[in-house]
Amino acid sequence: MLSGSYEFLAQDRVIFGRPAAEAVLETAGRLGKQRLLVVASKTLSRKTDVVANIRDVLGGRCVGLFDECVEHVPRASILALAATVAARKVPERWQCSSALGMRLR
Repeated sequence: MLSGSYEFLAQDRVIFGRPAAEAVLETAGRLGKQRLLVVASKTLSRKTDVVANIRDVLGGRCVGLFDECVEHVPRASILALAATVAARKVPERWQCSSALGMRLR
């Protein structure tokens, strides 16, 4: 028998029933963000057009793509993202937006 606990991350907002690109663009505008790093899984990025549509609609506001997240975003994915951002010498105040609209600080 397994035992343990799990804590859910707080969600500011859930958007549904609309294209992800439209929702991400609206959210970036509402938050006043001009530089966004898109964070997604390989599957979502490479086997669907969802991430490409997000990047297209963001235009110059999209400063990059990290699509190495794996299912359930384990610690290793977050560390890889942090290393990627650090290697690019990204300012700490960058807001990262995933294809699902979650924001990481």
